[in-house]
Amino acid sequence: MRRPVNSWAVVSPRGQAEGRAGRTTHSPRSRRTGETTGERPFGNPLCIAKAGHFLHSAPADGDAAVMDDLFYPGPFEFRMGLERGEPGAFFCAWPGDEALLAKRGQCLAGHPKRHDVLLPEGEPLRAEFTRMLAEWGVAAKPAALGQAIAPDWLLLQPTAAGMPVLLGGCVCFPSSWAFEEKVGRPLDWIHAVVPTLNEKLGEKARSFLTKLQLGQAWLRANWGLTASPELNQHPALGLPGLTPDVGLEGVWFRVERQALVALPETGGILFGIRLEVVPLARLRENQPARAGLLEALETMPDKIADYKNLTPARGQLIRLLR
Repeated sequence: MRRPVNSWAVVSPRGQAEGRAGRTTHSPRSRRTGETTGERPFGNPLCIAKAGHFLHSAPADGDAAVMDDLFYPGPFEFRMGLERGEPGAFFCAWPGDEALLAKRGQCLAGHPKRHDVLLPEGEPLRAEFTRMLAEWGVAAKPAALGQAIAPDWLLLQPTAAGMPVLLGGCVCFPSSWAFEEKVGRPLDWIHAVVPTLNEKLGEKARSFLTKLQLGQAWLRANWGLTASPELNQHPALGLPGLTPDVGLEGVWFRVERQALVALPETGGILFGIRLEVVPLARLRENQPARAGLLEALETMPDKIADYKNLTPARGQLIRLLR
């Protein structure tokens, strides 16, 4: 059985290596070293329009260059890796979103209770999100948000003690996790299955989420490797996992571009996810990204590699990247 894979960013259970959102150009050994910076291109609407091109499984030639922003130098470790951005730019329409909206419609028509769940106490947060979308130029009815915008979105509400609780949302493209099973659960419970995550970042993440600055998005990214280019990788679908003899053509690099936004009226937290799926062969053409991924695979602790479903193919993946 394939395990779900998790990351720090609220409920994206993937155990992925953390990186920052945004495109940079640098040598393989000069990858990012900081945790937080100022404004970066990912928050710029013009750059977002270009970035939207990478949301599908077959990017055009040269698009692999956008992936060299995903790795830090040094051994693998969980990082928050945050940057400021514009929330409206993240959630507004990007080129190519029409295809994603069609796929979202298919997911919601086939299994609505699997992908679209909201507790009653989450309705005020969804209503506030709907009003914010209108301010950003996106008109939608609250009950139809799941098919109105391309990103997955989740709503959390901190308790009096400061523990964020997942109240619901719409997740059509999960990365090997069951969103519907996490609704109503606190953040620490959701992340408890990820080796070392709570002990390394739990308190820091909770503190950050309860003090989000109003009017901006905090952007980050996670990556993973899969044996399928399918956007929807819900565990109920039983998609194949990576095998010890997998070839270069049978591996996809999966990136979640994420945004964390404060909801000022309700005190809630909005978490958005935009997905990119790129063949590993395409990533391999980008030397900084190739070097970063190779280093991450070589230095990742065994229990994290096992949790991320990489253990069977880890040696082969390293050989493919060398």
